[in-house]
Amino acid sequence: MSFAIHRNGIGMILAALFALVSPQPAKAYRVDCAILLGLAGGWPASAECAHARAVFIGRHPIPIID
Repeated sequence: MSFAIHRNGIGMILAALFALVSPQPAKAYRVDCAILLGLAGGWPASAECAHARAVFIGRHPIPIID
């Protein structure tokens, strides 16, 4: 009986700790949405898509040659 109470107490403490250190929700950025749309649409000619393409190329780990 005492082992079950001790085990449940530890479980409650661990659950509380996990709740405190859980990852925060990701924040969406406009340029990320524009990058997804540009990739899907083939980078249409517009100021927003040109900016999104430049940011995408800047984030890419391997150099991209235009």
